[in-house]
Formats: sequence, C-alpha cells, structure tokens
Amino acid sequence: MRPVADLIESLGAKPLRKLVKKMSKDAHFGFSDLKEALDWSTEDATRVVWALHEQGVVDLGAQPALLDQLSEHPELAPAQTLADVLGRMTDPHASNDDSGGEDEDEDDEGYGDEDEGYGDEDEDYGDDDYYDYEDDDGGGEDDEEDEDEEDEEDEEDGEDPYWKDEDEDERDPSLWPSGIDSLVLTVSQREPEPFASREPDFAEPIRLAMAFVHLRQGRSISEELRATLLDHMARWHVNDGLPTELTTIVDGEPTEVKLCEGYDWSQPTPHFDALVEALGGPAAWAQAMLVHAFRKSWRLAARRSRPAVLAASVEQLPRLLVAYDSGASQYREGYEVLVTLRDDPPQALLAAARRVDTKGTEAAVADMFRVAAILAFERAGEPIDPEADELLTLQGVYFEEYGDTRGYVGLEHVHAALRALGPERARAVLERVLGREPYYATYAVPALAVLPEPELIERAVEVVVPFIDHPTGHGVSGWAEVGPAALPALVRAFDALPTPQDDKGVKRRDALRVAILGVLARARQEDPSQGEAEDRFLLPGDGFADQYVFDMALRTLTPLLQRLPEERAARVLQAYVEAGSPHLERGLVLLAARPVPSVLGPAFRALAVGVGGLSEEGRVRSALAGLQSVALERIDEILPHATPPLVRLLTNAWGEHVLSRFADRLPKAESSVQRLQRLAKDLPGPHTRIYVVERDEERDASTSLGRVGDVALGIGEERWPTHGDEAEPMEHVITLDLRQMPHLRGSFEDDVVGVAVFVSSRRDNEAYEPHNDEVAIVRIKESDLELGEHDPRGENSCIALRVTGVDVPAATFGGRDESLAPLRRAIYQLGGRAGGSPLWLQEDEDPGSEFLMQLDESLVDINLGDSGILYLFEDTAFWQCH
Repeated sequence: MRPVADLIESLGAKPLRKLVKKMSKDAHFGFSDLKEALDWSTEDATRVVWALHEQGVVDLGAQPALLDQLSEHPELAPAQTLADVLGRMTDPHASNDDSGGEDEDEDDEGYGDEDEGYGDEDEDYGDDDYYDYEDDDGGGEDDEEDEDEEDEEDEEDGEDPYWKDEDEDERDPSLWPSGIDSLVLTVSQREPEPFASREPDFAEPIRLAMAFVHLRQGRSISEELRATLLDHMARWHVNDGLPTELTTIVDGEPTEVKLCEGYDWSQPTPHFDALVEALGGPAAWAQAMLVHAFRKSWRLAARRSRPAVLAASVEQLPRLLVAYDSGASQYREGYEVLVTLRDDPPQALLAAARRVDTKGTEAAVADMFRVAAILAFERAGEPIDPEADELLTLQGVYFEEYGDTRGYVGLEHVHAALRALGPERARAVLERVLGREPYYATYAVPALAVLPEPELIERAVEVVVPFIDHPTGHGVSGWAEVGPAALPALVRAFDALPTPQDDKGVKRRDALRVAILGVLARARQEDPSQGEAEDRFLLPGDGFADQYVFDMALRTLTPLLQRLPEERAARVLQAYVEAGSPHLERGLVLLAARPVPSVLGPAFRALAVGVGGLSEEGRVRSALAGLQSVALERIDEILPHATPPLVRLLTNAWGEHVLSRFADRLPKAESSVQRLQRLAKDLPGPHTRIYVVERDEERDASTSLGRVGDVALGIGEERWPTHGDEAEPMEHVITLDLRQMPHLRGSFEDDVVGVAVFVSSRRDNEAYEPHNDEVAIVRIKESDLELGEHDPRGENSCIALRVTGVDVPAATFGGRDESLAPLRRAIYQLGGRAGGSPLWLQEDEDPGSEFLMQLDESLVDINLGDSGILYLFEDTAFWQCH
C-alpha cells in the first residue's frame, strides 16, 4: 500500500487544488474524479480525503456530503477523527453549496507550486477556518413546541389541528445520510470511546442521530431521546416510508437487514419488530403513527399506515380511509381493514358511514363502510338494518385498468353484501342505482352478476349504452362480470346503433364493442367453441385503428384468439394481415399471441410490402421477437419475401447473430442513408437538404476537418477555448466541415470552412440550457488549417466524419402529418444529422440563432444524461435528456 503522502504528491498541486474545489462544489462527482486520478481506487481516494481533512485542506465537518462518500471503507476511518468531525457538524444534510466552499477565497500558494512536493510539514494546505452553518431546523423539543403552538392557533381559529398535511421531513429516517449512518455505526461499534467522550458536545441533530445508532447497537439511550426518535420515525414512516433495508448490529457486526418482505409493509420482518420494540413497543408505535396519520388529508399509504388504522377508533376510521392513496390500494386495503382485520359493531360502521361526505372518493368510502356493516350484521346473525341497503350506492368498487392485477377491487365484498340482503332487497338496490344519473347507474353493471335477471340486464343496457363513449369504466368493463347472460342484450344494442355520424358515435360503437369482447372472453372460458357468430367482433374495424381503443380491446382479444379453434383464429388473423397499416401491425401483435402457422407466410409478405409505412415499428419489433422461434421453423416461406427494409426490421428484432445464418439468402440490409432515401422517395411538397453525419473509422482522420474526438484541426493554443477560474482547456466534441454541407454555409462568412464545438467536460457538464458557459463554438477559416492539429491534453485521438446529403420534405420538421411520421422517426433516430430543423426531445427552445445539427452519444463520446441529444446552433450548444 502506497503511503498517503506519496498518493497526494502524485496528484500534483494544481490538479489537487482542482479536485478539492470540485469536491467542495459536488461531493459525488468530485470524489469520483479523485478516484479516477488514483486509478479508480476507492480505498486510496478515501485515504487521501481523510489525510486532507487532518491537514486542514478539506473540512468534513462542514462537508457532510463528502463524508458520506467515505462509507465504503469504514476500516480507514480514524475513530477519534470521525468523532471530532461529528463534534464540528451542525447540519448533517447540508449540501456542499450551503458550505460556501465555492465562494471561499483560495490561497493558491497554500497548495504549493507544481514542482513542489506535498510532504513539507511547514506548508499550509488550505484555509484553517471551517465553514459556518446555521441550523434552520434543529429538530427535537423546539419542533414539538412549534407544532404545539400551531395546533393551539388552529384550535383558536376553529380549525381541526389534525386535518392538515404535514410538511415532509427532509431528514433521512436515520437522521443523516445513509453513508454517514453506516460509517458511524461501524466505527463506533468497533471503537466507542472517542464518540462517548465527544457526544455531550454534539449538536442536537447529531445527538439524535447517534441515539439511533446506539439503539441499533443495543446500548441504552435516555427516555427523552427515545420519545423523540419514536415520533420522528413514525412521522417519516407515515409521510414517506422507512427504508425497506437498514444497517444494524447483528451478533456484534454491522449487517444490512430487511425491514419488510419485498416492499410490502403489511409483512414486517422480525428486524422491524425489534426496531419497534426498541422504540417503545408496538402500542407506542401505533399511537405515534396515528398522530401523524391524522395530519394527512391525502396520500396516506395504505399498507404502511396499517398499525395506525388498526389502533384507531371506529369513529376515527373514515378520516383515515378517505386520506388513503387513491386508486386500487384504497379499496383493497380499506376492505382488508374493515372486513378482515377489524371486528367493529355493524351499527358503529353505519354511524361511521354517516360521517363521510357523499361526493367523489368519499362516497365510495362511505359505501365501503355500508358493505362492511352488512357483512358484520350477517356474521353476527342479526337482522340487517334497512339503512345499510337503502343508502347503498355500489360505488365501493374500483376497476384497475393496468398491470397484472387488472380487474375489480372490492367487487367480491359488494357481491357478498348483495347476497346477504337476499334477492328482493338486492333487486331493490340494483333498480334504485339504475335509476340514478347515467354515470352513477354504471356502478350497477358489475353488481348484476349477483342477480343476472333479463329484465335488470335490459334495463341496464337501456340506461348505460347511450351514456358510454369511452372503452373503459364500469359501463364497459362491468359487463364481463355479468358474463354470458348479458351477451344477447348487448349484441342487440350494438346492431341497433346507427351508422356513426360523428366522433362521439364512433366512440360509443367502439366502447360497446370492447364490452362485448369482455363478455365473450368470459363466456369462452367455459366453452371455447361457442359463439362463432360473434367472431365478427374480433375482426378489424374502424375503431381499432385507434391505438388506445385497440389496447383496451387487446386484453380480451388475446385470450379469445388463444381459445378459438385454429381455423377460426386463422380467419381473424388473416383479416388483420390483409387490412394494411395500422391493422397489419395489430395483426402481428395478435399473431405473436396465437402463432397460427398458415398465417405466417401471408403476414411476412404483407410486412415486406408495407414496412415503409408502419406507424408502430416498436410494437412490430416486439411482435417479431415473440414470433422468432415459430418463424424460423418456416423460414423458407419468409426469405423469398425479404427486402432490405424487412431485413433491417428483422435484424433489430432478432439480432444480427440470427440473421447471419441466412446471409447468403438475404439482400444487404439498408444503411441509414438508404432508409431515408426510401422513405423520402416520391413524397410531395417542398424539400430541404439534410446531412447524415456518421463516423468513418476507415478514413485517415489527420487530414479530415470534420471529426470527433480530442484533437481539433485549425485551432491552436491561442484560440483553444478555456473554462472556469483556472482557465482549463475545454474538450473538443465535434468539428463540422462546412465545405461538405454547402446548405449550411450561408449562415457564416465566406471564408469560414468549419465549426468546432467544445465543452467543459465531455464526462460531466451542465450544458443543458441555451447560451450556457460550459460550451464554446469556434469558427475555422481556410487560413487556419495551416495550423494543423492540436490537443492540449495530449490524448491525440480523433475519428473522421462521413457526410451524406439527403433531400426530405420540409414539412417533416413541422406539423403532425402522420404520412411523414416514419421519415420523421428515422431522422430522429440518426446518431448525427445536420440541416433541417431540430427535433426536440423535450420542450422546444429558441436560442435565437441558426440550427446546425443534433447528435447523440452514438456519434460522440459524451455524457448527455439519460438518452440525451446535443443540439448545435450557430453560436451555442446544449443538450436535453429524459
């Protein structure tokens, strides 16, 4: 192991000064740069930071974000030094910007000259003054007093102090960043004495965090600190949830343990139970959670808040259930609590329902209480109070449209309640709900499964069908719950619909068709051979051209096709294949779900012809991937129809390693340029010239003005742009040779032949806004080329560029012409494209100058965030990302 002084000396004084400054501005990236400078050794970087702290170059007490980076090697942390750091720390969550580090005056001489070593004991390595912190929110008793004062003010104003949202606590559940927590837990377990001696002097937030450390170490803490910790943990768990994993001490060693199974807080582990016990026990934990749960008016996590809900009185329950996260969890957990986990008296449940509003989500919660009351009456063997069914609205159900758990939540409890009422009272409830406004009447549809009488079904069709105009909702999805009994009435209603005269008529027809498909899927679960006459509802129709409608129908189309006899399934699939785009794409999706061999050949023939006009290429690739095994079995039927565009599509779906097996029988895959030329061919309207910019690694880059990489041509040291206080040379990104792009030269002086783009750092920059100071645009004249190549960093690497012009319709860059969508998508997917107009990843920008080019990381080795794009203009450059 190299001595730490040697490591620091190897960095050099000036680079060290830069690294220290970088770590003061951004601990994560600064520490990462330090690791890179030390051959990516986290251990060496950690040793260096501890040494710099002890020398006074950095102050870990004022830079908790940097201390957080040192947790990977706790064995390197000197216990006394760490305890002293905590003694000087006031806010463990202070960002580096809070420290004022980047604004501090630096004594350049304090780091020595470039040629001087680090190890001179008399040399000053930095400012000895620590940054000052102001603790805006120290926590503890002051917070509680403030809250009490606010509560008293609310009570004086006549407001309920519990009916409000809490401000989210900005602290971690461990009260400081997880890295610091793990570091202190490990080091103080190994060597507790330095911490014990300094702890009385710790700031209040640090004392509280240390109390949580002691709690996990099995050491005693004061009851005052225990109560504060209990309140903090309960508040955090209610607001955001404790981490599902936590480092604690097991058999004397720091160990990461799970606090719940998976991410389900209804299944706590013994480690969580032990934590709760240490905080005061389950009863104290539930009461503390209840206090904070009552302060939430919405977004109360259902399963996480279960201890509070179970500890609440029945009178308190409505407020908590109304505050649950909206959606399926509100209904699922609500019924779990009301029907399964609690055993409240039925009359108390009815009284609780009266405490809830009768509108919106609260009306659904009220109905959940009524359903629970009916079931409680039944369990107790008591007569069911007429109030329960007289006020029942059937709104206590939720239909989950998306995901693996798609379907009704709570419907089984509503069905059970209706059955408990008996046929006569259940019929009265259904008739009353069907007599309400159409929207509320739709809630009766899924409940008809309990009493699927023809008269009730006909009444429901009469009320609901004129109202529905969307392929979702109870008026559509609910019919599948009724099952085959609903099919005759729905088919008659569909056939009676007039030819759609407007968009609303089309939507109503689509919605009813989706409803019929849902009923058919349920019916054919029992008998796949029945209902051949209804196969017509599976065929492509006008409505299925709409992506959203098809997606809604696909959930039932897929199982229906899978259950159909092969001959009937083939007829349906063939109809999609022959209908052309977009039905061809839909047909391939269905074919992947039910790969009928006789349809494969026609499908690939149609795809070879229509590949240029596909509107959903991504979906087609996924379908082709699903068809790979069966398609390869019949590859001889497919290869004769292979065209270059189809080969490209199959390559993207199956991979080059698969297609290479048939290379001698396939046409050569089209290039990006050929693809653009094919898509743009014969398109009407005025055209504009764009340039496809690609790497040309076979060409000698030394004589190429157009290039990417470290080395620029025609820009010497005097004109090489610099960045920051240290005037560090920027990094070359790309140079465009305007002689290869004559349509772009009009934006520049006649003697300008190239434009070079530089950035402060290709790896880490903040050039995400127009006219930022992290990029520089340099114009290159013909006479500049005599300067030759230059790279101040000495990397000496670059790659030449190949530029190809393609004429495309100008309308490709504006408007929403769907006929141009495939071409627009192909242009957007290019790694580099000059000319035309920008195709924005995010919001449109207007830098006020001429657009030159956009590129991504496939063309240039640069960090552009998440799948980002760099946009180049005449006088600026910036990037956008997801």
